[in-house]
Amino acid sequence: MKLTKWMVLLLSVSMMFFMFGCEDEKEAKDLTTLTEYLVEKNLDLPDILDGWIITASAVHESLDDYYVIDTRSQEAYDAGHVPGAVFADASTILDVAANNGGKTIVVHCYKGIGACKVLVALRLSGYPTAKSMKFGMSAWGPSDAGGDAAYDKWTGSVSDIALDYPSDWLITASTPATDVEYDYPAVSNEEVEDGATLLAERVQYLLTEGYGYASAPSILTDREQYFINNKWDEDSWNHYGHIAGAHRINDLGIENGGISLYDPDATCVTYCWTSQTSGVVTAYLTVLGYDAQSLIKGANGLIWTNLESHKWDATNGTPGANAPGDYELE
Repeated sequence: MKLTKWMVLLLSVSMMFFMFGCEDEKEAKDLTTLTEYLVEKNLDLPDILDGWIITASAVHESLDDYYVIDTRSQEAYDAGHVPGAVFADASTILDVAANNGGKTIVVHCYKGIGACKVLVALRLSGYPTAKSMKFGMSAWGPSDAGGDAAYDKWTGSVSDIALDYPSDWLITASTPATDVEYDYPAVSNEEVEDGATLLAERVQYLLTEGYGYASAPSILTDREQYFINNKWDEDSWNHYGHIAGAHRINDLGIENGGISLYDPDATCVTYCWTSQTSGVVTAYLTVLGYDAQSLIKGANGLIWTNLESHKWDATNGTPGANAPGDYELE
């Protein structure tokens, strides 16, 4: 049978619809494979957030019980580090973690912010008890307690900038943005039947590509360009204020449906007190395929003076933990 040019065109269009339809179905199947696997293996976000943070004081008091991994720069590590700590970056973290000798892993960086990425990668890779050190190396020895002021990267970075934007930072109680349930984003164009394999691929993506940090000025001036979520309880939301137009989705997870309230087509910014919890959330969302960012420094970079808790100051650290003789130089 001879095909006319119109029949050829119709056949081509039909094939295109078929191919795109199969591609969409394949992507959806891949993400279902991943989310079902995460829930089945107790790797839902609430599991990742269970006992994930530890103070520098607790590490210092029982140092022999922990395998400490320093994720700052090699130069910073060489200049001084927690006794017994080992160095790793994102490309070596999983290999270094394998040498933990059965000890609980504690990761840290300068402020506790960047370590959240590797903490999530570890917890999703067979280290469910791994922890991140609160406030990072900044908390290892405050300068007013005999420590090294060079470790403190927090004191000079706190800010009250949100108070300069009264129309964008609302100090009166108001209703959060209306939540809508969305489909999850697609994370792969390859058909992967095995949830473990897909998770390993996504963890490598997280370690290789990382995620973005939103700055307070950009959020306050262009907040309508983002999907913004405040991860506070209602009392804190009303007491301290919040970014205008923000959502307040506090109970985040796959099984409970909280993550499905994030918009997969938007740049999703989460903020908390110090950007450590939001860093964990953002890393997890990145694994799931979201365009996710963490608002760097959280409320400590927005309304530091007004905070009555979850606040950085020089005494947040471990008194004398890195005093002379109690830290290592190599």
